[in-house]
Formats: sequence, C-alpha cells, structure tokens
Amino acid sequence: MRKIALLLALGLTATSCRGGSDANGLELWTMQLKPTFTTYMETVLTEYRKQHPDLPVTWVDVPAAGLENKLLTAIAGGHPPDLVNLNPAFAAKLSEQNVLTPLDDKVKAIHGLYFPKVWEGCQLDGKTFAIPWYLSTAVTMANRDILAAAGLPPVPPATYDDVARMGAAVKASTGKALFMPNFGDSGTFMETLVKMGVPLLVNGAPAFASAAGETALQFWVDLYKAGIIPKESLTEKHREAIDRFQAGQIAMLSSGPQFLTLIKENAPQLFGKIVVGPQLSSPNGPIGVSLMNLVVPKASKHQDAAIALGAFLTNGENQLALAKLAPVLPSVTKAAADPFFTAGGSDVVGEARRISAGQLPRATVLVKPMTHQPELAKALDTALQQACLGERTARAALEEAATVWRNRLSH
Repeated sequence: MRKIALLLALGLTATSCRGGSDANGLELWTMQLKPTFTTYMETVLTEYRKQHPDLPVTWVDVPAAGLENKLLTAIAGGHPPDLVNLNPAFAAKLSEQNVLTPLDDKVKAIHGLYFPKVWEGCQLDGKTFAIPWYLSTAVTMANRDILAAAGLPPVPPATYDDVARMGAAVKASTGKALFMPNFGDSGTFMETLVKMGVPLLVNGAPAFASAAGETALQFWVDLYKAGIIPKESLTEKHREAIDRFQAGQIAMLSSGPQFLTLIKENAPQLFGKIVVGPQLSSPNGPIGVSLMNLVVPKASKHQDAAIALGAFLTNGENQLALAKLAPVLPSVTKAAADPFFTAGGSDVVGEARRISAGQLPRATVLVKPMTHQPELAKALDTALQQACLGERTARAALEEAATVWRNRLSH
C-alpha cells in the first residue's frame, strides 16, 4: 500500500510505459495470456473491432511478475492503459487509492448477468471497481492408493471433520499426512476461518476472537500437534503442497482443476490414481472462488469504450470459448449452464470440471476486499503460528490479532 501511494505521489514516469490511454485508440493490458491464448484473444478483438470500428484497440500482454510495477508507473505518469486485467486484491488496493473508475452507474445493464457473489468480489465498501472475468473453484483431489492403505473408501474428504477422522487413519496406517493446508500462503488461514463458519467482521469490527474462532483455531492446533498435518504447513505454500502430492507424500490436494493437467504431465503414475470431490468446506458452508477481473483507470480517456470492451470480453459467448481452451470457469451464469460444464467428461479432468462448475452458485470470494488486507491477513497468520507453537492459547492469539485489526481498521 505504501509503495502504491509513494509512486502515485511522486508521479514517476518511465518511457517504456508511455503510451496507454490516448485520443487515438484504446489500450488493453492482460496478464500473461501470450502465447497460449494469442489466437483466442486476437479472434475476440477482431470481432470487437468490427463492431466498434471508430476506435482502434491495441492489446498488450504483460508478464504476471511485472504487471503491478508497470501499471503503477503508467498510472503515476498519467499514461495508463484503458482496460487492465488484474486480481481482486491488487485491484482493491488501487481502488483504495482512488485511481480506478467507479463502475456502478456504468454497468447497470450487465450487472445481472454475472454470479452475484462473484460480483461482490469486485466491490470495496459496496462500490464496484471491476468487472469479473474468468474464475476457478478448487476441488479436492485424493490418492486412492493412500486412502486404500488406510482402510478408507476412494472418496476425498468433504468437510473438516472428515479431514480429522481420515487424517488420523492415514497417519496411523501409513505414517503419511492426509493434507498440507499451505498456511504459508498469507491469507489462506483467514479464508479457512470463513469456510469454517467464523465471521471476520460484524458491523465493521473484528469478530473472530469468539468461541467459534477459538474452536476453529484449536482444530488446526490439534492436527498440528498430532502430526496429522505436516509441521511445514505453517510455512510452506501451495506450490510445495502440489510437489508433496505428486511425490505421494500426502494423500490429498485442494486445488483448481487446472492442476490435474500439470499432474498428468509431471506425475503420470499418480494421475490414474486420483479421485476428485467437492471443495473442502464446512457443511453448507461457503465455497471459495479465485477471480480475475478487468478495471478501468480513472486517467483513461476512453472510459465508456473501455467498459464496453470489458463487457464484450466477459460476455457469455466469449467466456465459454475461453473455458473450452483453458481450465477456467465463466463469471456469467448463462455460460456456466452450458453442457460443457454440466455434463462433465469421461475422465477425472471432466469430472473435476463438472464439480468445479457446479459449485459456482455457492462460490464467493471468501474474504471480500478490505482496506489494509495484507496486514490483517498477517495478524491472523501470526495467531495461527503462535497457537500451534504453544506460544499463546488459541483464544489469546485471536485476541491479539483482533487488537491489530481494530488498530488498522480505525486508520
């Protein structure tokens, strides 16, 4: 956040980033779609140009690692692109800095086409700062051989109670862990609390230092101390969880269906042993969704045209075409009802796609964009670590995190 504010305050410029919004054309930035989706994007943009011949469109694809810095510099220099593909967390930071075009009054005609809970992930304090694009909802993948060795049926755990029960059986029978929740990814524990039915905020105040929050945190403390989840769960990330699953060191993985393709390439001996099930959650609890969106910088000279392009890129037809090329889901309800999703397929990839798409009506961005979100997430990560390492009781750790939240949210 400080980096964003500093760049915008200094008005830094870089000749490599000049261009962007100008009087002669519309500039679209996407995140790392070339070369895999070059043909798709060029086809879609050619059709858009036919329908809007008066304003040329230039497409610029930017590597994910460099997009944030390049965009900050372009905004600070007064030459941003007109439409940008971002993730919700970074887009929310820009919205906090008041450098994105507010969209509520401009998207009334299309708002109702999208999944309502997904749309909420493009809002900060109830105000829309982005248009949702493509999505992913995680499914649970399990190694049927490890489950069988533990005397368990070939069905992945669906609830956290299942994780405790099945995890104990896998540990006792094989010495392996059922699951590594990759709490090293900051924000994962915060999202997990939501999935376990713990509200983070009530009337703008932290609400997780409660009996429900204590029970949820103690659940992970008990699994950690019993060795049902690896000790590295506090520090390792999703990438390490994938590696462990592929190596047969853990029995299950919570991930997007797209990782099945990666597993098929990297660990073909494992691929045929995988069974899939719904995303891990509490009974009737929320399903998390990962989202990419499109934003319009305030400095764009073609705001209305940029919004029209965003609506075109995200319409049902174009999203369905993209989903048939990539293992993603559409944010438009009509596209998600296509037989491509509802019928699934004859293999584990098709089944994962069917399950993943079927979760969309319940899917939500688990932690809606908030001010100071990275600091808030870190406070809860610290609470988890303190409790698991025996430095604080679960309740005391949550109370300390709640104090951090109150201080940050009041500024």
